[in-house]
Amino acid sequence: MMTHWNVSDFATLAGGVVLGCDASMPNRILSDSRDVVPGDAFIALSGAQLDGHTFLEDAAKRGANVLIGSNEDILEKFEKTH
Repeated sequence: MMTHWNVSDFATLAGGVVLGCDASMPNRILSDSRDVVPGDAFIALSGAQLDGHTFLEDAAKRGANVLIGSNEDILEKFEKTH
């Protein structure tokens, strides 16, 4: 039997928090905002060359219903403006 997971369940297991509304877990979690389609989740990975948090806006415009990141300041600022 498959268990239904919400984002808040996943966040609790990962030691994270949910900013904004809870949602059902998406089918796909992507790190390239250009590949996001409505209903996907976008995870903002930070690397030596790029910070995925700069692509939150693009992922949201493409229909991501879940945004995952590690920089709480950026995520909170994004949440307040959207």
